[in-house]
Amino acid sequence: MHGKLLALFIALISGVMLWQHKIEAKRDDPRRDTGSNGIVLLSAEWCGYCKALRASLVAHEVPFRELDVETSSEGQRAYSSLRAHGIPVTVIGQDVVYGYDPTHIDGLLKPLGFAIQ
Repeated sequence: MHGKLLALFIALISGVMLWQHKIEAKRDDPRRDTGSNGIVLLSAEWCGYCKALRASLVAHEVPFRELDVETSSEGQRAYSSLRAHGIPVTVIGQDVVYGYDPTHIDGLLKPLGFAIQ
């Protein structure tokens, strides 16, 4: 009997912890603030692909918000909430582009009136 109660208690605690993690991930997800046309770039200062993407966005006057995933706690939480495994990560509206993919990013920007290629 005690074993069943212990297993039930552990399952309950695990469920609560998983639920809490999902709530935190949703709270830190940058898509909450981008709406249908906001742009967020998750990057790091040393990342060459991040620099190239940043330069393209700036050169083509694309408005975006940049979060450094190493020096910014907000950037770290956003990166984690998107379950990213590399940089850059670009959020355009509700779409997420993992990695350096200018063609994909350009395709998502065109309906917003921007282009980087």
